[in-house]
Amino acid sequence: MVPSELRLQSMLRAMIEVIQPAIDRSQQLAIDQANIMIGTLRILLDQNDKAYQFRMVELRQYAKQVRELLELAQGGPETDASCRAAKVVLARAEPIAAMPIPTQAALSDLVLAMRTAADELLQAAHTDGNPAFRRAAARLVLDAGGKELVRERVWVRAAGFESDPRALPSMEELLSLDRANNP
Repeated sequence: MVPSELRLQSMLRAMIEVIQPAIDRSQQLAIDQANIMIGTLRILLDQNDKAYQFRMVELRQYAKQVRELLELAQGGPETDASCRAAKVVLARAEPIAAMPIPTQAALSDLVLAMRTAADELLQAAHTDGNPAFRRAAARLVLDAGGKELVRERVWVRAAGFESDPRALPSMEELLSLDRANNP
């Protein structure tokens, strides 16, 4: 249930065509809140595929500003300490600021292409793969399916459908495990 334009459009349409008209006109607070929700959904639709790019622009602009300030910086002990601290943060920011960040649509397209490639490899294994390849592929698919199931359950845990949500890792744990296993 990754946020998508279609999901946001569906929510906006439900608010405008079903929920808002059902609110009693004497309930001004409820009407105001519904209008806030509609406005927020419109903003989310407008920004849906741009959040990372927006943050990257912000990061690059601040990195540039800090570099320029460091070039100009002159002063006493407080200025020197601030320069040292800024250099540490700038050293962390510059490699990230230099990275190209794909749009959500480009990333989704690439994920779909990878899924298709995996499906085609599995179909080929079934069609004419040697027995060792077929057995290894079956193990890989089961392992990947288990990981995907956990990932999807963690992603939608906030909906409240998990019988024991504490049995799942937190979103932060899940993402950090992935980073550790896929450097």
